[in-house]
Amino acid sequence: MLGRRSRLVWVANAGLVLGALVLIAMLWTGGASLDPGRLLPNELPFFPVLVWLGSFAALRLFFSQRTRGLEGRCVAFFARRGMPPRDAPATVQSAASSGAFIGAGFGVAASAGDALRVVLATSHPGPSPLQAFAIVFATLGSGALAGGSVGALLSLAIRRLSSGRRFEVGRATLLCLLPSAPLVAALAPWAGPDERAPHTLLAVTGGVIATALVWFFLAPIAVARARNHQWGLAAVATSLIAFVCLVVLLGAFGPLGSLQSPAEAEDAAHPNVLLVSVAGLRADFVGVYGSGASSTPHLDSLALRGGLFASAITPSSKHTEASQSMLTGRYPEFSAGSPNVASSGLADLLSAYGYRTAAFVSCRCVNRDSMSLAGSFDSYDDLADLSTWLSKTALARAWVNLGAGTEPIRTPVEAVTAFRDWVSAASGGPWFAWVEIAAPSRALPIHNDEIAISTDDPSALLQTPLAHAPTWADAATRGASTADWWRGYAESVIETDDAIGALLETLAQRGELHRTVVIVVSVHGMPLGESGHWFDAAASDDDAVLRVPWIVAGPGVGGARRVHGPCSLVDVAPTLLGLLGLRGGGSEGWEGEDLSGYLREREMVERSPHSGPVFARVDVSGDDSGAVLVARYGPYRLVRHANGKEQLTMVAGEEPGEYSGQNEPIRDDGRIRNLMSELLTRHISASHPR
Repeated sequence: MLGRRSRLVWVANAGLVLGALVLIAMLWTGGASLDPGRLLPNELPFFPVLVWLGSFAALRLFFSQRTRGLEGRCVAFFARRGMPPRDAPATVQSAASSGAFIGAGFGVAASAGDALRVVLATSHPGPSPLQAFAIVFATLGSGALAGGSVGALLSLAIRRLSSGRRFEVGRATLLCLLPSAPLVAALAPWAGPDERAPHTLLAVTGGVIATALVWFFLAPIAVARARNHQWGLAAVATSLIAFVCLVVLLGAFGPLGSLQSPAEAEDAAHPNVLLVSVAGLRADFVGVYGSGASSTPHLDSLALRGGLFASAITPSSKHTEASQSMLTGRYPEFSAGSPNVASSGLADLLSAYGYRTAAFVSCRCVNRDSMSLAGSFDSYDDLADLSTWLSKTALARAWVNLGAGTEPIRTPVEAVTAFRDWVSAASGGPWFAWVEIAAPSRALPIHNDEIAISTDDPSALLQTPLAHAPTWADAATRGASTADWWRGYAESVIETDDAIGALLETLAQRGELHRTVVIVVSVHGMPLGESGHWFDAAASDDDAVLRVPWIVAGPGVGGARRVHGPCSLVDVAPTLLGLLGLRGGGSEGWEGEDLSGYLREREMVERSPHSGPVFARVDVSGDDSGAVLVARYGPYRLVRHANGKEQLTMVAGEEPGEYSGQNEPIRDDGRIRNLMSELLTRHISASHPR
């Protein structure tokens, strides 16, 4: 029997060595994943390797001799320190306390890795030192509380079902926790590319091992020495604990950082790029798009210096999806109901050409935890707060909902200031900055009779409150009149234009405006009563939401260009590459069209108003059966509703130089409808996730 147990211990040892080698290989290659359900077939999942190691560690512990080997020496060591005999009966209190200690050790070790993963794997700027301390404190506390509770209950159950001796209860508790401890990895949110980077995985693994070493060995040694009044040895053990913690911190923030690939050399030959996206800006509120009395002088001046696209269409009425498509040159997955999850986009491509990249976003819906592309920017300045960081952990996410509230936005002035601070500190080489302004999407009502209202509604209706106030409006503003909501939106457009003027002034003062490609685009419009919708862009398929302004100016762009025909925000990325002279580099698989040829200074190529097709998706609120899909081809507009019903209309005023937001029903012999329907069906099939 003894020989058989010895052979099984050797089998367990071999399993541990094999698992450790596989784990080390995965850590160094960065090819690990925390979610086995989302792995490609040729990837070795990280989660089963952890279960493998835990299972063989439990097997070794189960068949080891308590009087021999490493386990026997550990038991004998603590017995000599004055611990109760290992064969003594375990009382309810001792079983619960020992189980809580063991379980809390597992919880703290797993939480240490969880906290390091979040702190280290976030794009710059990451959490502040105070936020990092709060993340570690909340995560470790949650792990200790959860692990201690599970361990105590488990030990009490084992005491009742077994002989109840102290050693057997403790060993059985360890046996149960070892294979199940990796479940914490399964609870973690989906890991992004930065969380699977070698330096992050190495730091996380080192943190888990060091924490377990401190909890299960160094801390008990220090306590045991102190109980025997051996204060010198207790101080030595405590010093070792501090040393291990210091090594983990240095490894996480210092030497391991050198494992990252070096930045590409900068190339000053390329112009800078400033991409400004506005959430909720309607085209008919911009002067150069024919709004009458202009309240957007800076946008108008930029369009006269460069050019504009007369019929730009957003691919989605959702803020996050449209922003992703703008940066990736790909449509959202129409049938998936979620934004595309492309892992590369403009920031990745321009970084490869030596650009320094940064993003300054103003709405939580494009925070780094919502945008799959956030990690590709050198700096991603968003509204991330402590709740954002905690939501990325596996064990401390439960605390996030306690402080949940409304979603604020960054004001245009704050966004401009953040960009100005970044560009002022920049030195040498070209840069790419994405500045997002969200003021029109969260416009608040104001009472100012001097602001003109452009609407056909009778004045009596303008004095009544909105039939459906925005969900983000507070109780104080829900009763405001329709006229005040209109004025508030108009004021936010003026504020946005002033912010764009401040961005341009910053570049002019630095002497960089003449060598900067400036793109201003709206990711979606805003319904102001059209089809009964108010300030709910996600639920409206009206042109007030889907048609957006798109203005381009910079080196090589001709003056006062007006490009006709439907185009999409998925064309932004390839068009920018064309203006920079970087066509084709890394853009394979993008669905957008390079329209730079219609903007070039030395080219006078007119685009046909009958261009296309382009597509859009609108998720109608309260309709679980699907989304409204829109196709544009020249002046024709096909809308396919969730129930399959289709409606073909013509966008009035699509000839050059004029535009009307009204859609006119048309009669045809079915050929146009069939053509548009077939184009839409093909596009849906191509966008279906494989």
